[in-house]
Amino acid sequence: MAGQIQWLDGQANVPGIVEKIWPKRHISQNQWQPGWDQVYWQRDYDYISDYECVFNYPINHAGNIGLNVQGRWDNLQEAKRQGTNVPITSLAHFTSQENAVGIIDTGGFRGGMKKINEDAQGDDINAKFSWWSPKFTEGDQNQVRGTLGTRAIQPFLGQGDNLANLQNQFATSDAFTPNPRRYGNRYFQYEINELCQYYADSIHDEVKYKILGTFGYKQEIMHAVLVCSQADGAGRFGAYPDVLTKEEDVNNGAVVTRDDDGNWTWKPQATGGTEIRRLQAHMQNYPMYRRWENVAFAFHIPDEWGYDPENETFMAVPNLQDHLHPLPE
Repeated sequence: MAGQIQWLDGQANVPGIVEKIWPKRHISQNQWQPGWDQVYWQRDYDYISDYECVFNYPINHAGNIGLNVQGRWDNLQEAKRQGTNVPITSLAHFTSQENAVGIIDTGGFRGGMKKINEDAQGDDINAKFSWWSPKFTEGDQNQVRGTLGTRAIQPFLGQGDNLANLQNQFATSDAFTPNPRRYGNRYFQYEINELCQYYADSIHDEVKYKILGTFGYKQEIMHAVLVCSQADGAGRFGAYPDVLTKEEDVNNGAVVTRDDDGNWTWKPQATGGTEIRRLQAHMQNYPMYRRWENVAFAFHIPDEWGYDPENETFMAVPNLQDHLHPLPE
């Protein structure tokens, strides 16, 4: 099924960056096909799971590396299937100091146009969004490292291996520690359900959460969640699947879930932003790095807002100044 659909050419914000789009679906690490790497100019970043990065790559678990001993490989794959569950409790909009002043002056977020799909004739389908990312805590990072240390590394530790050194490579990507040179040196942060309520107040409708698609880059895989009105969710975005609840995710394959109480969970498979650290028995030098995953929330800006000066901004959000923070170097 995966091979029957071609990635679409995207339009990255930075000129010269290759962006690929798979609309309406979140492609996970275990679904990735090696041939998809060929479209990127520099193929130095393989898409390797946290659960397997400490071994030589590509993995040959049937070989002489001992992964099948006492069912450890099967246990590792079951741990990978269960995933690392990271709660999403707040969202941040990253920007520059200059843009932050403009956002406060206008009282909200205007968003920008983004290609998300193509029609049957191959013409671009664009929509306007305001983009937000989860803001994780040190506790979230420690949870990820603890989970992976216990379930993915400890069963394979050998003489000379340092558990702390190996597990500290996890939760180091920009998804956990945003780089101000890439994202900007300021960010607005709100509790996720609070922000969604402000959005609902602006659109005068209930909010729908859908799978916008997967955006692939040389170093990053971004899984985008669409936030839109119920009317647009049934209309222009009607073909986009809803975000599942944990109960609906019967195959445990969803990247992002949301329960009926508004609790969000992200299940990343690749969280490392540093050089790969391997077990002593697997001291292969290449690849040195791997792709990392990110999840982003795309709040849809209705078309009609662009033609009404009184509704030009994304939404009126109270206490913008109080929710503005510096992003340290």
